[in-house]
Amino acid sequence: MKKNKLHLKLGALSAAIALMSVTSAYAVSVTDSDLFTAAQTVTVNDTFPNGVFAGGNQLMVDGTTDGHVFADNRNGNPQYISVTGFNSAIDRLVLFDTPQFSERVSQSVDIYYSALNQTSLVPGSYTFLGSYVLPTINISGTGGIGNDDQFATPTFGPTDIASALQFGGGQVVNYAELGGLGIPAGTQSILLDMGLNLFGTGLSELQAYAVPEPTSMALLLGAGVVALGLRRNRK
Repeated sequence: MKKNKLHLKLGALSAAIALMSVTSAYAVSVTDSDLFTAAQTVTVNDTFPNGVFAGGNQLMVDGTTDGHVFADNRNGNPQYISVTGFNSAIDRLVLFDTPQFSERVSQSVDIYYSALNQTSLVPGSYTFLGSYVLPTINISGTGGIGNDDQFATPTFGPTDIASALQFGGGQVVNYAELGGLGIPAGTQSILLDMGLNLFGTGLSELQAYAVPEPTSMALLLGAGVVALGLRRNRK
């Protein structure tokens, strides 16, 4: 009887965890609230010379309209983005691509952080966190390093679009998520050095979260409850 009761409890718990996993997967969305809002200051070292990007850097983090594309010929040259004006630990960063511009995603990013409220684009002014791979996909057929077109994970549906720059529309924004970063509390600025790209990286949105992705939290909680139940059943 004890085994049957335990089996039923674990079955119900598994179902609950599965439901939490499915619903919380939608947490990664261009409409989610996050640490970065219009109150933050975004600074970049250059911009693609087109009027559509003028003054658009601020909007890259506020979840509404614009995006940022670096100037062409950035292969081997730095592509720096600083974000400041917050005060928090950061566990996750989510980067959204610009599908209307082919060959505009970076395959990696170097991340730096600082307890100072600064807009510096000098890596030496920050603490180096690490280099991270950004999973990308090449759909244009152009060969060579740094020619990829989008991040590997799509957002949920063609209406979930971060950028107003959808020329022709109908293009789903993809994203890359970096979790478990461990950027400490009290951080007020970060610097991103986007990796190798034949042209210039394009980003339609940048988000930051202080806590782990909800699916992971649900699974960790579920594992803890299961372990507790098994321990109690042994008594």
